[in-house]
Amino acid sequence: MAASLKQRGHGTAADTSSKEQPLVWPLLHKPPPHVRGESVVTPLIFVWTFVWLALTLKWYAPTGSYALWAWLAFHLSYGAVTAYLGYTGVFLRNTKYLLPTFVALAGVFVDVAGVLLPGRLQDEAAAMLSAIPLPWLLAVQYPRLLAFVTFIKWYNGTFPTGWAWGVGLADFIYAVPMAVVHVLLSQGYTVSNDTLLLVSIPGILVAPFAVVFMYVYLPSPWGIWYTAGKSPDTREVLSWPMVLMPLHAIPFSVEIQVFTLVKALVGFN
Repeated sequence: MAASLKQRGHGTAADTSSKEQPLVWPLLHKPPPHVRGESVVTPLIFVWTFVWLALTLKWYAPTGSYALWAWLAFHLSYGAVTAYLGYTGVFLRNTKYLLPTFVALAGVFVDVAGVLLPGRLQDEAAAMLSAIPLPWLLAVQYPRLLAFVTFIKWYNGTFPTGWAWGVGLADFIYAVPMAVVHVLLSQGYTVSNDTLLLVSIPGILVAPFAVVFMYVYLPSPWGIWYTAGKSPDTREVLSWPMVLMPLHAIPFSVEIQVFTLVKALVGFN
């Protein structure tokens, strides 16, 4: 009987430890399964970024801008690789290594470094930026109006409250006035640089905040609010096809927003 009680006590302790692990140290648990969604909206946004970039180069790049077309080729290659890794679930299985963030930032770093470093790409990019109408630069931001879908997913129990209101709301608050500014500029109205700066800052700042909110709801060392399925988390953000947004579409959108501010505030007009 003593042996039986001892065995029962041991089993109870193990059960208690198992129940506490999701909150104490999420990495001790098996990574969540990779479930592919069937949405077609996100892949269309992904394709739209490349279509927009190709049209921009075709219409506004100086003649013989080989460096800019090489830049587009880099975007296509980078996008294809990240799409494949997202489709196979690599990012979802490696949240503990911050792999999704590193990969997303890699593309931004290469782009920005290429434009900032003196050379042919910088010269061609400056010439193209001078030629691009401001409304066309703002047009690439329209997909961010779809941030309202975050609230639908939150209402349906797919996304946590912090993600919906901390990231989805911020993105939507940015997208609406940016769309209004785009319409005003397209109709020939003048918008001050201060106004453009005011409506642009949230669109740039939402990216780092999104990273923080994403990881605190994931099985990672930072997953302080991850509950192993007991409550909504952000695993769907890294599931196919939505993974295309944080890995490519949003970083690209932020890049173009920065270039828009440079054009408006520095004087590329």
